[in-house]
Amino acid sequence: MHAPWLAIGEFARLGGVSIKALRLYAELGLLPPAAVNAQSHYRLYTPSQLPRLHRILVLKHAGFTLAEIRRQLSSHDRLALPQIRARLLDRAEEIQRQLSWIDAAMLDSEMLDTEIRPTPQVVIKRVPKLAVWSRRQPIDSYDQADVLLRELARGAPGRSRLVSGAIWHDCGQRSGRIDCEVFWLSHGSARAAAPAELASATVASILHEGGDSTISATYEAIHRWLRDHRHHMAGPNRELYLCASLTEIQFPIN
Repeated sequence: MHAPWLAIGEFARLGGVSIKALRLYAELGLLPPAAVNAQSHYRLYTPSQLPRLHRILVLKHAGFTLAEIRRQLSSHDRLALPQIRARLLDRAEEIQRQLSWIDAAMLDSEMLDTEIRPTPQVVIKRVPKLAVWSRRQPIDSYDQADVLLRELARGAPGRSRLVSGAIWHDCGQRSGRIDCEVFWLSHGSARAAAPAELASATVASILHEGGDSTISATYEAIHRWLRDHRHHMAGPNRELYLCASLTEIQFPIN
């Protein structure tokens, strides 16, 4: 007996996924529909495709990326159970590290008899190339970076300036002077006119809410996070000044 055709919504319900997810899996070649109706162009599936969907979900829940899942599906081997087990162990270790951070924050609050404040969260993200106006110059104090930014702003068209920032190439450990590069991100159509660009990078990012007087605690938090998660810096850190009391700190990592 021929297996019944299932509309995408019916197959999604049987598989426990969204229609949007099925469309994405089809676009990536992970799970194309069994057929497409010539008149309506509706995507049709069969129950026999459920094992492949189940395999995708097993790999996804184990932490495999979609690209890695595609490679797994292209092989005719059975599920790589040792690899899945290793990924799950990695995730368990990551969860344990996050719990340790939360426990430490709760313990500090109890000892100091204060409210539990949210611990700054570190995220890893890919930052694309960014068009900028920039100026690099040694300075004697961090306050002088504000002066450099104001001077740079006079040379960059006002409507093209989006967000200001700084790259700290050397904080004075080697030369005794701070090697600072200030920049303005270019806005919209003015990007083509910007004379420089920041290279793309994978960064560990943390948000600091508050002023310069408390930013050292946020730096301590991200340094501790990098150490605990065994990440190594791959370049000088950046600061993006998103508004008067919000700074994003980015550390390029390997």
